[in-house]
Order: sequence, then C-alpha cells, then structure tokens
Amino acid sequence: MLNRNSLSAFIGTYMFVLLLGACVEPINLPVNDADVNFLAVDAYLDVSHGEANVKLMRAVPINEERLPFEDDAFVAVEDNSNNQYVLSNLDSGRYKLTGFSPSADSQYRLYVKTSNGKEYRSEFVTVKSTPEIKELAWRARSDGTQIVLDTEDEKRETRFYRWNFEETWEYHSRYVSWIKFTGQDVDTILLDIVDSRGPADMIDKCYKTRSSAQILTSSTEGLARDIVNDFEVTFIPAGAERLGYRYSILVKQQAISKETYDYLERLKKTSQDLGGLYAPQPSKVTGNFKNVNNPEETVLGYFDAGYSTEMRLSITTDELPSYLQFLEESPFSCRIDTATIAELPTLYASGAYTLLEYFAGEDDTPIGFTYSTNKCADCRTRGGVATKPPFWP
Repeated sequence: MLNRNSLSAFIGTYMFVLLLGACVEPINLPVNDADVNFLAVDAYLDVSHGEANVKLMRAVPINEERLPFEDDAFVAVEDNSNNQYVLSNLDSGRYKLTGFSPSADSQYRLYVKTSNGKEYRSEFVTVKSTPEIKELAWRARSDGTQIVLDTEDEKRETRFYRWNFEETWEYHSRYVSWIKFTGQDVDTILLDIVDSRGPADMIDKCYKTRSSAQILTSSTEGLARDIVNDFEVTFIPAGAERLGYRYSILVKQQAISKETYDYLERLKKTSQDLGGLYAPQPSKVTGNFKNVNNPEETVLGYFDAGYSTEMRLSITTDELPSYLQFLEESPFSCRIDTATIAELPTLYASGAYTLLEYFAGEDDTPIGFTYSTNKCADCRTRGGVATKPPFWP
C-alpha cells in the first residue's frame, strides 16, 4: 500500500521537486548552490489520445523564491524516421502535443532545447499496449474511503503499470446568495447596484478538480499471472470536503517499460523514505535523458510511450455508511450581517462581501440586505468553478 504523502524527491545532496501537481514542503539539505540547476523532466506519449504531455522544471536552492519551472523551451517528439512533432508551450513548465497520430510500429524519443541553448534527448522508446482496467471500486474503512482497482493482462505482456488520476468533487458555500452586485453607476438610483441572480449566476455550488501527485506503480514481474488486485489509488479521510456531496475520479492506466518502472521506484523510495531515523541514504536517481553535448550532466526524468486505458468512478455521500456521512467543520468562521441601501456602495467598493437576500418594508420595497464575506457566500473563492463538468449528472 502506498504512502499517502505528497510527492517530494530529494536526490543525494540536492533538492529536487518533480512537477506532478503536488504542493510540497521543502526540506533544508546541505547543498552547493552552483550545483543545483539540473533539468527535471516528466513526459509521456499517450498513443490512445494522440497527445504528449511534458513537464519541465529546474532544481533551485531552497532559499530562492523563484519558481523552478522551465519555460520557453523548444520541445518535440521525434520518431526513428527523423520526423519531428513540436509541442505547444502552455504555462508553468507544461508542454503539450495534440492531434498526433503515432504509429505503434515506430519508436519515439523526446528532444528539449532550453532557453539557455542546452539540448537534451531521451533514449528511443517502444510503444506499449495497455490492458483495460478490470474494476474500479470504493471501500468504506473506519477512518475514510479507499479507492482501489483491479487489472489483468491475460497475454502476460504488461508486467509494469503506472496510474494517474484526476478527481473532481462538488462542494457548497456556507450561505446561498440570491442577490448580486451589478457594478452599475449608482450616483442617482442606489438600487441599480443590485439585481437578483439567475440560474447561471448562482455561486453556492462549485466543482473542484485536481490531478494525482503521487507516484502510483505496480509490478507483476515474477508472478505466474499478470494481475493486480486491490491496488490503492487514493484514500479520502472521513469528513473530507471531497465526499461532502458528490465525488468522481477518472483513473488512467499505462503500461510502462521495466526501465521506467525501476526509475519511478527509485524516485518513489527516495522521496517517501527520506526523513526517518533509520531511512536509507539518498540515492542518485536519473532516467533516460542526457545532455546532447555533455552526457555527464545530471538530468532527471523519464520519457515513455504507450496506449492508456481509463475508467471513471462516482460516489455520492448517501451511498456511504452513516458513520462517514459528515463534513469536518470549516476552518474559517462565518456570520451574516445586514446593510441598509445607503451602505451598498461601500460594500461594493470593498470587494470583500457577497449579498445574500433583501428584506422589505410593508409595501415590499427593499429597505435592507443581508450579506457575508466572499469566502462564506461565494464558493469560487475556495478554488473551484461554478460550471458543472460535462460528466456530472
């Protein structure tokens, strides 16, 4: 069973963070700042979807504030027929190639030319087929909910597996806002600054999505059957926001080479075992990339190619056993306040508050409003979006 901590890798006397979407808390290690500048690569050519996804980072001294993303690089997939397919530069060290039609009979490698003119290439890799995920299920535990999968290659050709996932969940704001600020000129008619919300304007229900940040691998090497049972993909603690209403997880499975598996296992062991009293000494973790003109330069990362398969699982709160149907208390306090019509411009100008409802006099004319902080009344302030995902019911 995998360690549930976020991924952070520390190699030898260097500090390196592999960009897999994790938020990591760095650890101070003795280091020569001049040595901490090597390139880190996470790259995969997904033949099933006709796309390549690459993440580039630089290791930096821990006391530096700049983000270690490697932007403005030239990145391309190359085949063994001397064809080159250029990736688009997105942001935060991310590069992507779409609409690609790779051949299962070709071999591929990755070429990177950084903004400082250095050139790097991976070794050629062969496209690997991937079996379907046999089952993706959840299990209730005393302390939370476990997501597990089974898979099998009846041809016994895969042997080495890697998984990534993307999870999405619904969460709600503490209060519902039925009134919104319009942003109109209010010099003459104060009530022009507010209006009722239509269905598309509601901000009490949001959806948050994030990608996996752990190294998820398994091997059936040496076993009679190429089968993986009860592999833990992720664990959701009891009371977590993710299972407050509805949760969905899309798991992608990739067949990988033995060399990729060995690299990821070394990286995983280094990152997850460091820090204990009797932890093993950090090992040098490299991959299949080299500097074209200086093969002795340290380069971290691995490029691989293959078909991927995927499966989605959804869970609603009412499916869980009763002892798991609760939400932990919010870490911030909320309250409802009131404002007169004359106070509306001040509230609007502050940008810190969201209107909830109005209250009226005897003739049903608004005479005041209730409001709360944005964090308590606008779910978007907590990192999600109010637009429902296309796969949501």
